[in-house]
Amino acid sequence: MNTYEKTPGGVGVFFPSWNDLKQSESEARNPFLSPPPHCQLSTVDCRLPFPLRYTIGSIVGENRMPTREDAWKLLCEYTASESLRKHMLAVEACVRAYARKAGADEETWGLAALLHDFDYERWPNQEHSPDQGHPSEGAKILREQGYSEEVVRAIITHADYCGVPRQTALEHTLFACDELAGFLTACAYVRPSKSILDLEVDSVKRRMKDKLFAKGVSREDVRKGAEELGVPLEEHIGFCIVALREHADALGLRGTL
Repeated sequence: MNTYEKTPGGVGVFFPSWNDLKQSESEARNPFLSPPPHCQLSTVDCRLPFPLRYTIGSIVGENRMPTREDAWKLLCEYTASESLRKHMLAVEACVRAYARKAGADEETWGLAALLHDFDYERWPNQEHSPDQGHPSEGAKILREQGYSEEVVRAIITHADYCGVPRQTALEHTLFACDELAGFLTACAYVRPSKSILDLEVDSVKRRMKDKLFAKGVSREDVRKGAEELGVPLEEHIGFCIVALREHADALGLRGTL
């Protein structure tokens, strides 16, 4: 069964069921890909689902910034839901694609996207408290673990109720991709092929007009995200579709194609 979760602050995310991808939550493993060669990990083996630009793990005890491997392990520690994990991976794929397009720091942008909802399952914050629950609790953890303020602030600003205005390109991009990535996943899953590979922009726009489809998703926020990026909505949708297609297998979005 597909489920829809309304994240605090009006950020709607459609979480499809991933029964065929169930795994041991206690081990927090992902079966798609082993860690990259020469990457020395000092904690549990949390396998990453698709290859991106990796940061080589450092020798145990060396001071360093957290890597994507660290982020994935943290995500798995706080998030048991396979569908929520896949949502964060989908948003990461879109945000990283925008980082490459902009010539920005793909690693920093990717960390913010991958971790933007890691605390949601434990602290859903239905009360929309600006300084308690998601994403404030997660922000505290990230600061303690050495994540940059650029990453932390981007995560905080993706929830409007926190009252922190979005200013940087990363902040605008994370907000824009969060809502849309969930909606695109929903659109793919109702296709006969259940695939992102044959999903087109026109189909997505028609679904946006259907108020009964994924009705918890704020169409206003989808449009607002494109506006904050300064691009036409059609272009934003098409760009994110392409980004998700690149990782269709790992995200479970290939369907029958």
